[in-house]
Amino acid sequence: MVQNVKRTAGNTLRRVLHTTYDALDRGQRALPALVPPRQINPNIGFTPRRGDYAREFITSGDRVAAMLKTYGNLQPDQQVLDIGSGIGRIARALTTYLSKDGQYRGFDVDPRAVAWCQRSYGRLSNFLFAYAPVGYINVRGRGTIRGEDLVFPYPEATFDLAFSMSVYTHLSRATVDHYLGETSRVLRPGGMCLNTFFVMDDFAVEAMQSGRADRRYVRQGDGVYVADLDNPNFGIGFTPDVINTFHESHGLTIVPPIRFGGWTGRKLESFVYQDVVVARKGTASTEPSAPAEERR
Repeated sequence: MVQNVKRTAGNTLRRVLHTTYDALDRGQRALPALVPPRQINPNIGFTPRRGDYAREFITSGDRVAAMLKTYGNLQPDQQVLDIGSGIGRIARALTTYLSKDGQYRGFDVDPRAVAWCQRSYGRLSNFLFAYAPVGYINVRGRGTIRGEDLVFPYPEATFDLAFSMSVYTHLSRATVDHYLGETSRVLRPGGMCLNTFFVMDDFAVEAMQSGRADRRYVRQGDGVYVADLDNPNFGIGFTPDVINTFHESHGLTIVPPIRFGGWTGRKLESFVYQDVVVARKGTASTEPSAPAEERR
């Protein structure tokens, strides 16, 4: 009860602060193009330093775009799918990289985010966004279908690269398995996919138990760890064998090594905080080796 009251009060204060900052930005024309207002951004806290908001949004998107080029060999003329496109954090970064022959498609379960992107990217004919009416823990007005029933709104063998950031860390085991099946369906033979996970290897489990990790998930079942047993979608992680099974069952071959992030306390350089799993549709081919620290 007390926790719910605190959460409600915090959300109210957050809305008031963001509304105020957005109004100031509109009056001063302070937000760069394709940087969304705070009111529709579910991924920020109170952001007391007003001037940092746009810079952090742009920088984080640029890092993911750089990761797609480095790990997925994304080329300017390729077709790319953003699974969970949100408010266009990565889309914005790709507008300066994809050529007129390249195509970006993104879908998301948040109708406000999709509507904002559709309006804001309207002049870019090769950037299109779709709404997927899936029920999801972090979105108001939950959708009408289950994640494990969603059919990605694209034909087979459409994309050269598909990716998701912080999506499979909030979906059930059945939904992650289904999404990877859909990813395989829409990828061309040889196409790449990059997805972030919380990979529960021995290092991660020990780090959580010792308090070195930034979270402490509990074991829910074989190969599955969750933040809250009563609400698994709030945060979820999988052991490497489960992640490998997800991919193998849909014709996706993992390209080693796992690119670990810093959430477990690993001391390394990484593009993002979560762990990145790279895979190819079909058999593996020779890939550049990742830096040694990513293998730890």
